Amino acid sequence: MKYIYKLFLALYLIVGIVQNFGAIDKVVTQWFYLNLLNTIALLFIFVNQVPLKKILLNKSSILFISLFVWSSLTLFVSINQSESLVALSQLFALVLGFIVLTYCISNIQNAFGFISSVLSVYLVFELGAIYIPFLIMEDQVSNLIFARSPVFMGFAANINITAFSVLYKIPFLVYSLLQLKKFKYISIIFLATPVFLLVFFATGTLNSTRAAILTYTILAPILVFVGTIIYVKSKQNRLLILSVSYTVSLLLSFPLNSFLSDSLGKSESNISNRISTLTALVDQEEKKDGILKSKTKSKKTKKTF
Repeated sequence: MKYIYKLFLALYLIVGIVQNFGAIDKVVTQWFYLNLLNTIALLFIFVNQVPLKKILLNKSSILFISLFVWSSLTLFVSINQSESLVALSQLFALVLGFIVLTYCISNIQNAFGFISSVLSVYLVFELGAIYIPFLIMEDQVSNLIFARSPVFMGFAANINITAFSVLYKIPFLVYSLLQLKKFKYISIIFLATPVFLLVFFATGTLNSTRAAILTYTILAPILVFVGTIIYVKSKQNRLLILSVSYTVSLLLSFPLNSFLSDSLGKSESNISNRISTLTALVDQEEKKDGILKSKTKSKKTKKTF
């Protein structure tokens, strides 16, 4: 029975792999997949007379169900009721999926380890989907690098979602690598470093997502800090070694990015320039806020006179 729960859990975790199958919006087929999976899982639960009382009465389930009930009440005062009904049906699918997932996780030993393994494998396939254009578009792919092209979307619906879909799996990958106790440190480093480089190149160069660049850069000192604390307290250095590997890969990705952007004549799109545009946006917003404040002050002074 535990293998069936693992199968259901894995099927929920890979919902992002579902393609559009001719639909205009990929999200439509993913919602269809989620509803179909909910139906099959609930049928399995009811046929086997699985008790769900404990799951339904835990705090997380009560909060999620309460959110659905409250959202249902707001339907009557909604301006766009048809759109609200669609959103409500999606929320209902999420509530059912949460209940099924909670029950599956409660019946799996070391569920987090299993989830990490599935997401780590998912990450490998996702990176493969992102880099496939390099194999099938050898002549044209150089023009698409730094262009934020949808060619490098992988499984997701847009390049920003792709970047963060890859990044959020990094902690799970690190955890999975930490569990490979039979492997020596050198083997883990040789296994982790190219994966980290592929992640940085995919999110920072191919998709060129500024928020993703900031995210995986900020993650480096956090990993090193946590790895150092664990080493000082328990003398376990596996996380510290992985953190150093992550940081070295990160430092290598910046000159590689600059070299590639200069070689392709797109120096304005390298990581440094992409990050500098963020400060430019902040300055613009501050200027706008200053102009608005000055206008409101002038209006108030005019009213007083």
